[in-house]
Order: sequence, then C-alpha cells, then structure tokens
Amino acid sequence: MPKKSKVNEEKEGKRKRLTFYVTEEENATIERKAAQVPAAISEYCRQMALFGAVRTRFTEEEKRWIVRLIEMSNGLTVLIEQAEKQGVIPAMVVFIEVRGMIDELLKKFTHGG
Repeated sequence: MPKKSKVNEEKEGKRKRLTFYVTEEENATIERKAAQVPAAISEYCRQMALFGAVRTRFTEEEKRWIVRLIEMSNGLTVLIEQAEKQGVIPAMVVFIEVRGMIDELLKKFTHGG
C-alpha cells in the first residue's frame, strides 16, 4: 500500500502524530495483518485503536455483487413505475427478471456459488 505524504494526511484533517514502540515480532505481526486487509500500517493501527476492527476494501467479487444489487434495485424501480403507469401484466415481466437475478445471488450466498 503506498504511503501517504504528510501533506495528504493534513488535507484529511490529520494533524497529530502518535508514535509507539513494538518488538520486532509485534512489528512483523502488525505488518502482516495490515497487508491482509490491505491497509497502510498507520491506517490499520488507527482503525484498530478507534474501532477495534479494520474496515476492509471491497474485493473484486464483492464489487460485482454490489453492481448486481444496484441492477436489481434499478429493476425494482422500473417495476414500480410500470405497475403504476401500465398495470400489473407489463410489470410482471420485469419482476420475473429481477426475481431470477435475486435467486441467482441467493444460490451463490447459500451454496458458495
């Protein structure tokens, strides 16, 4: 993970620097855990100190799931609009498509995809 410059940190409102000492073993552990997230060591330590956990970035698979969920949300919006304007039958076509997408995602969640 690339390091942020002092200027970038200050732009984010971070003006106070904290320093603490660790053993070589503790340092290696912190570096390993930060790399697993992935996060810069300072960001990893900050989040652990403030929240007790590090919020990870989305994986590529999670990003694809989010895109699919957005597509479903958009489909449901179309469904509602069609049902309001045209009645139930045209809206059913959209509903069936969205239901299929939801079923596909649920299968991946429950059966590991």
